Amino acid sequence: LDAEAALRHLDPPLQALGPAVPRFGGVVNSVRGDGIMALFGVPVACEDHAVRACLAACDMIDAAQRLNDPNISIRVGMDSGEVVIRPIGSDASDYEATGVIAHLANRVEQQATPGSAFLTGRTARLARGHVHVASLGRVPVKGLSEPLELFQLLAATARPTWEARCSVHALNSFVGRDAELHQLSAALERAALGWGQVVTLWADAGFGKS
Repeated sequence: LDAEAALRHLDPPLQALGPAVPRFGGVVNSVRGDGIMALFGVPVACEDHAVRACLAACDMIDAAQRLNDPNISIRVGMDSGEVVIRPIGSDASDYEATGVIAHLANRVEQQATPGSAFLTGRTARLARGHVHVASLGRVPVKGLSEPLELFQLLAATARPTWEARCSVHALNSFVGRDAELHQLSAALERAALGWGQVVTLWADAGFGKS
């Protein structure tokens, strides 16, 4: 197709993909001829950046399918780690990302089959408990001397971090919390009798409130 005809085909899917990124807290930092690059955890760091990326990937694939165009399918590639970013414009969301991770995400996308999202083992481990993946084993990737462990993203679920951890690891038993558990039980009993209750758990981060 000539440039104008190609643009008419490419614009609808690109416009459909874009909103999925900010919906899950990401930033579209570049739009290429037939794709976009998105960053999560930039400019504000977030511990669940890998989960957000997976949720956005699923949303993008759904959006592309809703276009109902048999000639259009998308591929998504994800990797997680440190990148160097720098602002490249006046807008707060204009960033350029450089580093091995940005390069690998692009390579992973090229490995993906149409209509699917592939992710590295790093991203899969960070999103554990929130995603359902299928192992693809170690796959040769252009530019790397060793094969890379890849997974296909089958589904992603947004749920509290503590709930995701419980689905992966068994909960530890309470130790030395008899008084606190008694207070919670008493509050529950009063609530059952019609007396509204508010219970606040206050402790330093990592103390075991969840």
